[in-house]
Amino acid sequence: MAIEILDEHEQSERLRAWLKDNASNMLTGVALGVAMIAAWNWWQNSRNEHQTTAAVQFSTLTEAASAKESDSVAAIAQSLRTEFADTPYALLAAMQLARVKLDAGEPQAARDALAAVDLSGQNPALAALAALRIARLDLALDKPADALAGLQPISDDLAGLVDEARGDAHAALARPDQARAAYQKALTVLDAGSPVQRTVQMKLDNLGVAAKPEA
Repeated sequence: MAIEILDEHEQSERLRAWLKDNASNMLTGVALGVAMIAAWNWWQNSRNEHQTTAAVQFSTLTEAASAKESDSVAAIAQSLRTEFADTPYALLAAMQLARVKLDAGEPQAARDALAAVDLSGQNPALAALAALRIARLDLALDKPADALAGLQPISDDLAGLVDEARGDAHAALARPDQARAAYQKALTVLDAGSPVQRTVQMKLDNLGVAAKPEA
């Protein structure tokens, strides 16, 4: 029994000594943990505030676009692009600005607005849509080769629309066979009876029937 008491006493003394020797390290660790938690909470709150500010600016931009205040739209879009490039609102603002410029008959300015945003860090779906719009603007600017290059990396999520644009580019380059193939591919994925499907069918019909090779 004495041995057990002595063992417990030794264990108690050892624990007391260990706590004495390591108290500063333990306090430092606790302080560091508290600091890390506080820093994480601050970062999260900062991110929320950052996103909220961007959303408010974008809301103001859409109101300016509805009022056809192109200068205000351009100024807010630039602010979102430079200060909030890490949010989706930078690209959404560029799309709004591009629409304003296109409605004003300025396709090059519309393209420049979209191209000013780095698509690599954006939401993949939004980035794909922006890339498609850039290609469409290249077609409007009579640059079908640039349009084809821009369509190349777009994901399959927009396959039907991409194939339609690809068909338009080939048609502009006087490549009816490639255009026909692209339109036919688009028709396999577009919803039957939809306005886009009917438009693609019309484009395909306008190409005529491919000439049969001579025997």
